[in-house]
Amino acid sequence: MRSCESHSFVSYYLYGIFLFLFVSSLSWLPKVDCDSLVSRSGEVLNVLVPNKTVFKELVECTDSANPKGFCIDVFNSAIRVLSLKPNWTSVNYTCMEIGHLTYDDLLRNFTDGEDYDAVVGDVTVSEKRLKNVNFTQTYLDSGIVIVSLDRDIPPTFPGVFLQPFSKETWGVLVGSIFLTGFTLWVLELSNTDPHRIQRNPPRFGKLVKIFWFVTSIMFFLRREKTKNPLSKFVMMAWILFLILFSSIYTATLSSILTVNERSQKALTFDELNKTNKPIGFQVGSVVEDRHKSFQLKALYNMTQYGEELRSKKVSAIVDEIPYISLFLADQPDSNCTFSVGQKLTIEGLGFVGPFEFEFTTPSKNSYKRSKKEEAISKPCT
Repeated sequence: MRSCESHSFVSYYLYGIFLFLFVSSLSWLPKVDCDSLVSRSGEVLNVLVPNKTVFKELVECTDSANPKGFCIDVFNSAIRVLSLKPNWTSVNYTCMEIGHLTYDDLLRNFTDGEDYDAVVGDVTVSEKRLKNVNFTQTYLDSGIVIVSLDRDIPPTFPGVFLQPFSKETWGVLVGSIFLTGFTLWVLELSNTDPHRIQRNPPRFGKLVKIFWFVTSIMFFLRREKTKNPLSKFVMMAWILFLILFSSIYTATLSSILTVNERSQKALTFDELNKTNKPIGFQVGSVVEDRHKSFQLKALYNMTQYGEELRSKKVSAIVDEIPYISLFLADQPDSNCTFSVGQKLTIEGLGFVGPFEFEFTTPSKNSYKRSKKEEAISKPCT
């Protein structure tokens, strides 16, 4: 009975502590500041938008009056569902080309002047950038992954039967057949009936007899009788060699036919660095700042991604998940020869400015997305 009372006392005690912590935490919850939704220009919100020639499904700003893309749609949807309405009545977009200029230059242009209120686009939230600008909550995962060609895909039939051994091994096998046959032929020649020996047989006939004598051991062991004790020893060694050779061949061939070579270990930067080949990256991305010690090659469009990988001019491409998802979605199923490694970083895309958006499921899905835009939100497989 005492144990029940003590258990009840502990339960009430823990419940009181939990209630106290919960009430205390209410004062720590973030609150929406009315001043954070005020534009510097009054009724117009000036927004800076990145524009580049690749991955226009995310953002395209060739016309300042009509920017397009996944990021723009998310921003407009988030504005519509704000509980606290802003003071501006219109949004003025300004396009900034990304190519020779990077995203860091875009953010520097935002912080140095007072012409813009926000940056809307596929801007990655990073520790370095958080020191200079304020980001909203991330609305899309954008961790870095490595894309490479599938390695060592098994050949088609009948070439798969030759793959268990290298050319040198097959050469040793053929050479051992003739060497063993020649040895047995010489040893048995002394015990052969002189009347059965053909005088001056042709060279081709000798080679055929040597090859046939050895290969017939595997199928017609009782047909060929050896009289010389040394010949029997050579045959025993040859049969043991065949047993070991066939066992290794069967095991290797079985592993090739059953193991899926595409479920290989994910590439790492250390493995890429050992290839002594450039690593492709999207021009202007955060990859350039993070991996300056590697040999990098800037890529400017999605077509160049596939061409550089297939021609093996780059060992792999390092980019963020949304761009890799779009690249893989653009590849035909019959030509999908790329593999994607595990996510190396935990990041996301966010907006820059004095906003406090909470991207819930309704705000993300409040508009109809195209087939390629659906691929942006899917993980790389």
